[in-house]
Amino acid sequence: MHYHRAEHWIVVSGTAKVTRGHETFLLSENESTYIAVGEVHRLENPGRIPLEIIEVQSGDYLGEDDIVRFDDQYGRPVVETAQARPRPSGAPLAPREPGEPQEEAAKRDVVR
Repeated sequence: MHYHRAEHWIVVSGTAKVTRGHETFLLSENESTYIAVGEVHRLENPGRIPLEIIEVQSGDYLGEDDIVRFDDQYGRPVVETAQARPRPSGAPLAPREPGEPQEEAAKRDVVR
């Protein structure tokens, strides 16, 4: 999940298993999907053919530190869902102060 960016995934080759919010679906070559800001999402390769995608990111901040992981099979840090929930739809994002690290601004975006 991202607080500051949306993503558009386009499948170049292979098959993508996409979880977006509460729905899970497959995408094939030349198909795409849009992931809105604040939407929980996951991408998997359910097949044997290598999955190749193009990811287009848009938003007011595109840094890799704008990632909230709720589950991760690769051992990367995750947040407890009781500690961080997506902000309500339409809720304003906390503005970054000049010189403030993005992770500090992102903490203010978390609903407690």
